[in-house]
Amino acid sequence: MISYLANVLRLMRWQNCLITMFVVVTAVFLLPFIPEVHEIIIAALAAAFITAYGNIHNDIADYRADKINHPERPLPSAELSPGTAILWLQMALAAGLILSLLVNQRCFIVAAIASIALFFYSLFIKKIPLLANIWVGLIAALTFIYAGYISPLYTVWDFSLINAGALIAFFFHLGRELIKDLQDMEGDLSSGLSTVALSWSPAAAKLLATMSFMAVGILAALLYLFLKPGLEFLVIFIIGVFLPLVILTVMMWRRSAQNAYRMISAWLKVLMPVGMLTLLLAREKLPLDSF
Repeated sequence: MISYLANVLRLMRWQNCLITMFVVVTAVFLLPFIPEVHEIIIAALAAAFITAYGNIHNDIADYRADKINHPERPLPSAELSPGTAILWLQMALAAGLILSLLVNQRCFIVAAIASIALFFYSLFIKKIPLLANIWVGLIAALTFIYAGYISPLYTVWDFSLINAGALIAFFFHLGRELIKDLQDMEGDLSSGLSTVALSWSPAAAKLLATMSFMAVGILAALLYLFLKPGLEFLVIFIIGVFLPLVILTVMMWRRSAQNAYRMISAWLKVLMPVGMLTLLLAREKLPLDSF
């Protein structure tokens, strides 16, 4: 039983689910007025289940490619059957949607949109070069919008701190997904997937990833200029996020082995919570009317 549950958690990619919860909770604290604690907890759990749903659906769709790219995962390693995966997929989706509805109707709508986006991504969007990468970036940005809608005062159109975070998340994940395309070239080729790295060229994927990471830096500069969160934010963002991005980008251009791309992708995942913490620092320095 313990082994079974451990494999279910691996199938859900529990680390990604925890990261999603962390993003939702942190994003809420970028709002000028913090919602009730129980609403935040329920919303974060709902987001985690929607993330689990997306991960399971993706593993089912990627079964052939993962036999090469990720043979250690529960489905390609035969630790879990496809039928078991479908059962947990349905339960994760139901739990995510029901919990989001308990928060409010707007959160439910965003959770439903995210679920549909994840479904179509695994079904056919992921086979379209660049659109697949943009799609993942949009889903990442949607997490911030979902967190904003926990508060009835949030509006999606302002250049607020939480919306700036959504834009940064979009470009950050866009760049990371392009690097993951480089990492998975062998398995994607064998399964007939079309990615930027395969259909265009590895150099094109690297160039687009570089441009995406540059956009992260530009957005942080705009956040500093327009919202005026204080010099501490800019310094910590440069040291903790932007300089590591520059170093990893240089490594991406200088190395072409699959293990190198895997390591770069792993370090990019580490930078996600660092970036969120810098945004929290910015919040502490903002006047109330700058949110």
